[in-house]
Amino acid sequence: DNVFKNNNFFDNTFDVATNSRQNFNRFERNYWSHYAGYDLDKDGMGDVPYRPVRLFSLIIERQPPALILLRSLFIDLLDLAERAIPVLTPETLIDQHPRMKPVQILKLNQTQASDKGKYHG
Repeated sequence: DNVFKNNNFFDNTFDVATNSRQNFNRFERNYWSHYAGYDLDKDGMGDVPYRPVRLFSLIIERQPPALILLRSLFIDLLDLAERAIPVLTPETLIDQHPRMKPVQILKLNQTQASDKGKYHG
């Protein structure tokens, strides 16, 4: 099993692609630029889980010429239907608590303000 946690996924055509309905990877607290959920309790995490696999990626896996439809209204409708009723994408490939804002990545020699003055030996 692999765990993908506290990452940023920006503007990918396909956030995650798979050729199987089985999944042994976990996604936790990642930022997904395509996430369209909401955060009613204002904790910085989306209140609706995010499914990063698009049905269209599964179609392209089997029929590569379908890529020509990528930015079409038909594919937008297909994505909308799959979000409403996810039947073909892996059930376990989900981020239960997606971030609403990107993860702040610190440089290797940079410390957070709360760490200033502490010894890091």
